[in-house]
Amino acid sequence: MGKPQESEIDPDKEYERIFNNETIYLDTVSLWKTLRKVVSGYLPLTALAVIIIVALFFLPPNTQLNLETLSVYSLQVSLVFVCFGVIFVCMISTPLLIRKVSRIEDELGLQREELIYLRAYETYSGIDSYLNESNAKRKLYFRQSALKNAQELTENVQGWRYGNIRLVSKLIGDQIDLLKDNVRRLVLSNVAKGDDTTLRKVSEILVKLCKYIYSPSIEKLGELNDTIKEIPFKEYKYLTRKERMGRYFYGRPRVFRLVFAFGSTITVMAVLVCLGQNLGLSIAVGVTCFWGAFAGFDKIFRVRET
Repeated sequence: MGKPQESEIDPDKEYERIFNNETIYLDTVSLWKTLRKVVSGYLPLTALAVIIIVALFFLPPNTQLNLETLSVYSLQVSLVFVCFGVIFVCMISTPLLIRKVSRIEDELGLQREELIYLRAYETYSGIDSYLNESNAKRKLYFRQSALKNAQELTENVQGWRYGNIRLVSKLIGDQIDLLKDNVRRLVLSNVAKGDDTTLRKVSEILVKLCKYIYSPSIEKLGELNDTIKEIPFKEYKYLTRKERMGRYFYGRPRVFRLVFAFGSTITVMAVLVCLGQNLGLSIAVGVTCFWGAFAGFDKIFRVRET
């Protein structure tokens, strides 16, 4: 059975099909991704913290590994060895889990065009719900949901690559670059700040984008860009994921200042203890390090109080 013509395309059914495929992928990969995070991050950090605590508080300074130490501090030494073993196993397991997740992504992960279709349809659905809702709080929720999906749509479109074939680049390269700019500069900004009339036009554009993804052609791509250029420009600052993380970081300098100071202090004290320094000196240097890191945080990371 051949591929249906554009007139036969049902955007709802196509969305349902792709959404179900995404659900299968997420259900399969979520457990492995969680396991990867635990094995590559949480578990070795916890084991390292246990080793540091045992060395600082449950073993005397300058403890040497011998039969007497094993007999007197058997539980503490065994715990240290177990933690080192956990760290070693995590180091071996992490690359295997990374390859496993990558294999699942290759087998079940959606193509970029399918992700663009999903986010475009979900943005359209959010705008439609916003326009048809009378409750002010629910309208705000639908607007925010549409904006979130529009941001993900923009990121997926920005990552669109048309290959390194010169003929393809010559035929559609300029149009793809124009589409990227139009989605970021016009579609996203109007989802964020456009009035209801403009949002209706944006909704129609998103449906056209879905139809283009389903049945692409050079002519449709040009028509899509021409349609997007008809909506007005709204001033809106688009932030990438890295920029959003930076804003979150710099927006909470006091919390991160404490985390940075405690982390630096624990690291310095652990190094001193491992070098055989007594606990009193390690604590004294640690306290000095804490206040130095706490006071110097702003200058190191160039944070300004807001």
